[in-house]
Amino acid sequence: MKALFWAAVISGPVAVGLWALAGLSPGTVELWYSRTLYPALMGPWSRAWGFFPFTVAPWLVVGALVAGGALFFVLPPLRTLSLFGAAGSMLMAWFVLGWGLNYQRASWAENHGKSVRGGTIADLEALAGRLADRADALRPLAFLPGTPDWSGPVVREAVTTAYQRAGLSDPLLGGAWGDPKIFPLPDLMSWTGIAGIFFPFTGEPLVNPGPRDWQLPFTSAHEAAHLRGWAREDEANFLAFWVLHDDADPALAYSAWGSALLYVASALESVGPEGKAAWGRILRRIDPGVRADWQGSFSYWDRFRGPVRQASQAVNDFYLKSQGQSDGVKSYGRMVDLLLAWETDF
Repeated sequence: MKALFWAAVISGPVAVGLWALAGLSPGTVELWYSRTLYPALMGPWSRAWGFFPFTVAPWLVVGALVAGGALFFVLPPLRTLSLFGAAGSMLMAWFVLGWGLNYQRASWAENHGKSVRGGTIADLEALAGRLADRADALRPLAFLPGTPDWSGPVVREAVTTAYQRAGLSDPLLGGAWGDPKIFPLPDLMSWTGIAGIFFPFTGEPLVNPGPRDWQLPFTSAHEAAHLRGWAREDEANFLAFWVLHDDADPALAYSAWGSALLYVASALESVGPEGKAAWGRILRRIDPGVRADWQGSFSYWDRFRGPVRQASQAVNDFYLKSQGQSDGVKSYGRMVDLLLAWETDF
């Protein structure tokens, strides 16, 4: 028993050490882990948990917390703490080996021979104009009578179908995976400022249904990208756009173009007066319905401002930086660089 205990204790540090070494050879991680071992294990695993019609992840967390609390009434405190340490180490090893090594894979751009260099304000303004024109055209079609609820199962299954379709032309997006699921406590998620999260221990991409708005397909596709092994936030954002931007369902396509436009708007506004002026020119020509959709989203999230949300964002920022994403939460917006790199291919 002692041998098993100490094996559990060192499993986490050993896995973290392996993660650090893996960063020295992204090509090796790409070939043997992200393209081979990971999909062979996580694909069936995510589909197995997908048989449950409800989201399993939060109940596993609650069960673990209850079981852990009960140990304090059964075992001596020091014994309980030692077991907590061993369990935490094993969970860290599971996280790294079961999904986290994907942070060290070759980038999406490297896999496709693209160079990501960013762009000028003029480049960003041109991209924003194109995104705005497409969002304007799609918006009336996205709200036709009979359109499924944005957070409903039809939309989430359609996201999986979109990835399967994309996989026909790009094997890095293919394979059989579980569908995104709805998180059962939307207000809890909203207070932390989280629209979606991927739970690697069950392979469940979880979506916050609270907003029930036009961005939910994009959020579902973002979390589904994480399931498929694309751990970096900028790449998950770009892939959410990529798999939905030409979808036959205008609701899904509108979610892609409109969400991407918001990221480009943020990029323009962050580069000073010239960028803000460029965004102002684009904003004035955007359809009022599109702007109303944005305002609805902003109003929803404004209801949940507070210290809990700030703390959650700080934790997320720390987590992302610990995984090698030096920009932290700002890495989500770096999808704009990928949009610029791929613009001629859209």
